[in-house]
Amino acid sequence: MEKEKGKKTKAGIDKKFFKNEVYSSMLKIIILSKLKKRKFYAYSLLKEISKNTMIKNHFNVNNVKLKNDVYNTMRSLESSGYIKIYEINSNAAGKSDDKKAYYILTKQGAEILFSIKKIFINAAHEIKKII
Repeated sequence: MEKEKGKKTKAGIDKKFFKNEVYSSMLKIIILSKLKKRKFYAYSLLKEISKNTMIKNHFNVNNVKLKNDVYNTMRSLESSGYIKIYEINSNAAGKSDDKKAYYILTKQGAEILFSIKKIFINAAHEIKKII
């Protein structure tokens, strides 16, 4: 199919669609995996994810887009019950305005992460056979 001037080809649109789907899925997996290891503030989780060279290089994502995508993905994972906010009083006096909010993985989040891991391992094996 020839590419017309100023228009995307059908294949170009499909490639972008699938790349976005993989990017979105990878963000979910990375967030769940990081939270499986320990609790995070939202900002510290963003900083940790921004170190991921695959996200930065393969998906060509700038810092502003990554920030928005991470926060939106965290909200989605929270509303789905896979992660939750855990508040801790940071002040010895226990003042309510000195609470720090951490994100933690829920039992449901750990279960879905385990399932996703099995799916990816099986998919990688099948893809190797095909390719």
